[in-house]
Amino acid sequence: MVLFYAPWSPQSKKLAPEYEAAATELKDKSVLAKMHVDTYYHNRTKDAIVNYIKTKMSGDLYTLMKIEKAEHLLTAESTIALGFLDSLKGTENEKLAAASKLHPDVIFFQTTRADVAKMFLIDPEIKRPALVLLEKESKQLSHFALIYDFISLNKIPPMITYTRETAALILDSRLQELWLFATVHDSETKSIFQEAAKAFKGKLLFVYFQMDLLQTDRRQISDYFGITGHAPRVIAVNGEKYVLNGELTLSNIKSFALDFLEDKLRSQQSDTTLLENKKGY
Repeated sequence: MVLFYAPWSPQSKKLAPEYEAAATELKDKSVLAKMHVDTYYHNRTKDAIVNYIKTKMSGDLYTLMKIEKAEHLLTAESTIALGFLDSLKGTENEKLAAASKLHPDVIFFQTTRADVAKMFLIDPEIKRPALVLLEKESKQLSHFALIYDFISLNKIPPMITYTRETAALILDSRLQELWLFATVHDSETKSIFQEAAKAFKGKLLFVYFQMDLLQTDRRQISDYFGITGHAPRVIAVNGEKYVLNGELTLSNIKSFALDFLEDKLRSQQSDTTLLENKKGY
């Protein structure tokens, strides 16, 4: 038996110890294997495949100390993260290595050289550690003051679906939350909500909650938010809870989210409803 294991998947992480326990019990009778699943985003050529395999074999975090290599990476067909560190060993190196394991679709590099960092538009005088992300499609550079900021922003997608497995990610997030309560039949509303979420990545956490599932924890959350009936609703929560009144269009959801982000909802009772606070979930 072969388990295809995706390290970013909550379901895979939950299954892993059970699978390993089964393998231990059957070790004299059968072979159970685990295969790490990784997405290949690079060119479909011999040289690209060979280079990719060699890179993967050597580890998850690579050291970049040469200008020539940096020039090549700036034109590579890969998403790249570069950490500008004080030292190639120590706590920040360990944090960067941990971040690389969370994002197998990103190739991580570290450097201590200011001239290399400058090529990625990092100020050589900036307080270290600093991190820059070069996205393969847009070739856009995104800067992060702390490695923690990068991990926090990228470990959760713009919209996350509430499940028992994702509950901890949602509860541990430092971001204010915007929830969509809808049924499986409200696929168009869900798509609109997901599209709106893209504009607020790293600023607000958009959570999709499917109402027509009947687990006990879901009933508790529905009660906390005061959800009755099956009509889709968008609710903002930051200690207090606000309901978006009106049609759930893309422009309305984005405007509501922006006002929530700018703390304007309390003064707009005609457009929003302030819900009574109950015991937190």
